[in-house]
Amino acid sequence: MTQEIFRNWFFKQFVPEVTSYLRSENLPVKAVLLLDNAPSHPPAEELKSSNGNIFVIYMPPNITPLIQPMDQNVLRLTKLFYRKSVLSSMITKRGTVADALKSLTLKDAVIHLHMATIESVSNSKMLA
Repeated sequence: MTQEIFRNWFFKQFVPEVTSYLRSENLPVKAVLLLDNAPSHPPAEELKSSNGNIFVIYMPPNITPLIQPMDQNVLRLTKLFYRKSVLSSMITKRGTVADALKSLTLKDAVIHLHMATIESVSNSKMLA
């Protein structure tokens, strides 16, 4: 994602879709898009509809982990369990580490990620 792609999406997709939806529901054409502070997002001053009724507000820095659970423990645990799964599979193979890495396929990576995600989500629920 780049600022230009996001800007293009905002003006050519988001604003027209929101405008259309609000009109279809007989609601005032006013909307706020609440975003986190990602480098791919342009400054808020650049993201306003021509009449200024549809605009962006950025959340304060470092607030995202408090309101988005995926930023809390699940991602950390998924990475941890993924590494554990990949390393475990490499240990069970014969040969060198380099050979084990070369034999790792995209399918293997997806399977390891799937298993890690299941394990991390179940562990996060136990911690909650």
